[in-house]
Amino acid sequence: PGVLIGRGPNFLMSITSGILDNVDTFIETIDPKRPTRYLFHGRSRSFERRVETIHVSGRPDVVQEVLRTVYGPVFFIDRTAGVAFSRQASFRGRELEAAAAIVNLGFAHSLKQFDAFTRHVAPSLNLHYADADGNIAYFHRGARPRRPRNTDPRLPLDGRGSMEWAGIVPSRQMPSVVNPKRGFITNWNN
Repeated sequence: PGVLIGRGPNFLMSITSGILDNVDTFIETIDPKRPTRYLFHGRSRSFERRVETIHVSGRPDVVQEVLRTVYGPVFFIDRTAGVAFSRQASFRGRELEAAAAIVNLGFAHSLKQFDAFTRHVAPSLNLHYADADGNIAYFHRGARPRRPRNTDPRLPLDGRGSMEWAGIVPSRQMPSVVNPKRGFITNWNN
C-alpha cells in the first residue's frame, strides 16, 4: 500500500533496522498458595489464560495453554520452581498506528511532515530522508522504555512490581540530525 524504501516526486527515503533495546524479560513469582496465579505488588493475580488449538495436517491437534501477565506473554513457566518468565515489549498496542505512520512516510510532502510521521513509529527503525530542496535528515525512532535505575540490561527484571518502566522516551529525545554541517549522513545494517 505504500513505499518503504524509494522515492516520491520530490524526495527519497530509506529505512534500516534500529536495533533498539525495547523488550524486557520479567521473572514472575508464582503464588505459592495458588500455583495458577502470580504475585504483583504484594497481591495474588490470575494469569490471563486462553487455550489455543493448532490444527496440524495428518497429526492430532496441538492444544496449547497461553498465559499473560501484566507485562506480556509468558514464554516459560516452572511451577515446581515457582517462577515464570514473561516479556514486555514497548511497542505493544501501537503496531497499527506505527504501520500507518510507516506507510504515510512515503506520502510526505515536506521534511516537516516526514518528521511528524516518524514520531508515530514504535518499532525500532532508522529513517532517512533527502529532498529536491537539498535537505537531508536522519531520525532514529522506536518506543524506548525508561527503565528503573541500576538495572542490568543483560538480566531479567523482577516481575513483582518493583521494576516498572517509567514510561517511554519521547521521540524528540531520540537521536536525529537534519542538514548536518558535514553535508552527509551514513547508516547501514550488515
